[in-house]
Amino acid sequence: MTIIMELFKKKTIEVHTTTISDYCKNNRIDLISLLKLDIQGADKFALEGTKKCLPLEV
Repeated sequence: MTIIMELFKKKTIEVHTTTISDYCKNNRIDLISLLKLDIQGADKFALEGTKKCLPLEV
């Protein structure tokens, strides 16, 4: 087992998450013209509900 695997086996990692819409609202972003996602095929789920700041067909 690698050192990384040993660390994950023994620890819990807390990760703060937010939605794209909430991020835009909290940071006063009205429009996204380019967005890069690398979330292993879950892109559609991440883009749902972002029509106000990302006005594209999903």
